[in-house]
Parts: sequence; structure tokens; C-alpha cells
Amino acid sequence: MNQNRGRAVRSAPGSFLFLLLCGAALCLLLSGCSAGGPGTRPVSDAETAAGTGPETESGTPTETVGTSAEVLTLNDDPEVPVPVDDLSRGNRLGCVPALYIQTENGRSVKSDTSTIAFSMDVKKEKKSTQTGLTGRIKLRGNASLGWEKKSYTLIFDEKQDPVGSGRGKNRNWVLVSNHCDKSLLRNYAAFWLQEELDGIVWSPWACMVDVYVNGEYRGNYLLAEKITCGDNRLNVDNVTGGIDADYLVELDNYASKSGEKGVTWFTARGIPYEIRGEETHSTRRCDAVDARVTAAYDVVCGGDEKKIRELLDIPSAVDAYIAAEVTKNIDCGWSSFFLYFKEGKLYLGPLWDFDLAMGNDMRLDNGSYRRIYAGEDRGFSQGNVWFIQLMKQEWFRLLVAERWQELYCGGTFDRMLEALAETEAVCLSSFKRNFRTWPIFTERVNQEPDSLLTDAMASADAQYEALHDWLDKRVAWLNDHGF
Repeated sequence: MNQNRGRAVRSAPGSFLFLLLCGAALCLLLSGCSAGGPGTRPVSDAETAAGTGPETESGTPTETVGTSAEVLTLNDDPEVPVPVDDLSRGNRLGCVPALYIQTENGRSVKSDTSTIAFSMDVKKEKKSTQTGLTGRIKLRGNASLGWEKKSYTLIFDEKQDPVGSGRGKNRNWVLVSNHCDKSLLRNYAAFWLQEELDGIVWSPWACMVDVYVNGEYRGNYLLAEKITCGDNRLNVDNVTGGIDADYLVELDNYASKSGEKGVTWFTARGIPYEIRGEETHSTRRCDAVDARVTAAYDVVCGGDEKKIRELLDIPSAVDAYIAAEVTKNIDCGWSSFFLYFKEGKLYLGPLWDFDLAMGNDMRLDNGSYRRIYAGEDRGFSQGNVWFIQLMKQEWFRLLVAERWQELYCGGTFDRMLEALAETEAVCLSSFKRNFRTWPIFTERVNQEPDSLLTDAMASADAQYEALHDWLDKRVAWLNDHGF
């Protein structure tokens, strides 16, 4: 294993801004990676649906199992000791929980728009902890819908906390397959980092789980809280005030999938946004949110510091930028970037979808840890217009530099790497089992660079080491290179 794990806290010389950026990235990786992170924030939104008959979920060979009572899934690799079951910080100190999902009449989950009924049992350390949880399930994702290992949205009939370790009960949860991320840890690491960045007031909790659907082992997944409004989620009152109520939107180039333009989604200065977390939609409400998002973006582009400070929650903007830059997330301006307006302030974040981040996309510097991305216009359609405009302002760059120093000198990024190592150790047997079912190490699923597809990288250990090394070098590079 990498001997850099657990290194001493770094010294702080170097570019303040870069430092800030680096620290955020490290935190993301280390913390999130460590098994379920202390508040890991994961992903949201997906859908699954009906087919007929007890078909398999895909044509790919999977492990067929019996009932949940007959299956051993937790840390079944004798080389990996089972740690104490304490999931207060995700999987950090606990083993990998197992979710057993049985759909109505054994029907396959085939759609991201229609749902089918399911029941679910949960086990930790081979002991049932919850049984008979019921709800509706559908596929989730955009590009990932075409992958053999599917992601799912779970909508429970009653509010649930499936593994008993989240922030509280809610009906909306997500199972992320992480199929194009062969470390299985990038989303997890990013959510962990967001939890550490207190400027991001709320971000999704998540932990690693093993998933079975209709008696088939489906692999290792990230169970995450869905980004939405409500109990134990974003505390945004999007009802009081009618069409002028506070709101949550997602910058999303797939927004047209949500429904009719001008009702469920809109474009502001050419960028598509979807209104999220609302049960009913109307043209008047959409027009009102559109006008407010457009006006807010115009204020940021205008460059007037006083007006920007009056509008934006600055701590959220600084921390969200650092998280995006440390992880070098190519998609931070393409989709899954959330903004919400609450009690007179616009908040940036939480962030979502990091499977192509942290060196996992050949289109962005061929996966290199070098160069600034989120804060510069690199000519990519995925660039985040909010971060790019803010980073043009000297006063904002100074705030980022100050925050970076605070995080870097405080050891946030070292803790992130340590957490990453802990998580990998806890989840290693689960990861190995996942790749026995999905032997894809040398296959390009999405945009993985060639360097991650070689025979030398064809193991869970090697993929973890590559991720750990990338984050370590990313933080160091950001710290050494000023804006």
C-alpha cells in the first residue's frame, strides 16, 4: 500500500489560493474514501422501472444468491479483518452493509421514468437490522443509463434511514453504481470533503453498500441521500411565498429530460437549470425562478463586490469552488451543480457527480493533476460559469487563498488521505467481489485515460493507489503554484 498514507501535516508556504484548492481536493478524497466518510455526500436523482418477468438486470454474469438470510456479503475476504461496526461516519469504522431488494413479481428495473414496487432488507455483519422496507424503485442517471451496472433511485413509502447512519429519515435515497470509476471511491471522497467544508451548509451523507436485486449480487454501490428539500435534507422553504418562494435549482445540461421547458426547467443566459425539490410546477413559478437566477448571475458578472456580497453566501461559494478545484471535476459546470436561494441569500452547492473527477477523464489534460480548471475558462463546455466569473475578482481570490491556508495548515487534506486509506481497507473485500462480477479494469466505460486501463492497473488495490497518489500530488501542486 502507499507509504504516503498518514503523512505529517504539511507546511503552508505557497500560493494561498492554490493551497485552498489543494486542501479541498485532498479532503474530498481522503475523507470520502475512508469508507463512508464522516458525513459523506453523495449523489442524487435517478429512476428505475418496470419490465416483466423475473429477468436478470443485465446480460452480464452475476453471482446468483438465495434469500437474504442465506447470503454472506460483508467482508468475506479472509485477508481483510472485519472492523468494529460503527457507522457514525459512514463506513469509516464499520463493515459494508448489504441491501437486499426484491421487486414486485421479480420484475427487472428497466426505466428511469416509471417505477415499480420493491421491498428491502438490510444487514450489517450478517445480522438483519431492518426488514420489510417498502417503496418504489427506478433507474437513475444520464450517460450511466447505458452501462451494464445500473444506478437506482429509491423512493420509500415511509421516511427511512436504511442503514441507520444518515442524518435522519427521508423517503428519497440513491444507489450510485460508480461503474466508470474503477476505484469506486471518487464520489465517496468528494462527499466526505464537502462534509468537512462547513461553508457548504448541507451536503449528502453516503456510505458504501453491497446490493442484491431479486437474488442477484449487483455489486458495491454508494448509498446516498438525494439532494432535495425537506426533512433532513436542504432546509429550503420552497412553498411559503408562492411563486416567489425560496428555491433549489440544478445547473444541468440534461434538464430537458425533466419535462416541459418553461415549466420544470429554463435557461438563464444560455445555461439550462432544472427546478428541484418541488412536487408541483407551473409556468409562473418557473418564470419567477428564471428571472431571479438570471439577475443573480448578472450581479456576479457585473463584478461589484458590494452587490455580490449582498447577494451571495460567500462561505458557500468559496468552499464549493475549492471542492471543485481540488477534485478537478470536469463536469462541475455541465450538470449536478446545485444552487439554492434561502432567506435572502444565494448559496452555491452542494456539488454532485464526481465519477469523472480526480484524473478519471482523458479529455481534461489526459487525467493530469496539474493546471487550474474550475476557476478558469479552459474552453470546455463543462466549465462552471459561476466559478469562472467569481475567480476574476481579486477580492474573491484572496478569500479563497485565506480559506485554503486554513484548511491546508489545519490538516484537512492529510485527514482526507488518511480517511481514504481507512475506507479502502474496510471496503477492499467488497471492491474485489464487485470486480469479480464486473471484470472491467482494462475496458473504457466512459472517458477513463489510458493510464488507468493498463494491465498493471487491473486490481482494486492499484486503482486505489492511483487515486490516492493523484490527490496527494494535486494538493501539492495547488499549494506550490499561485494564481
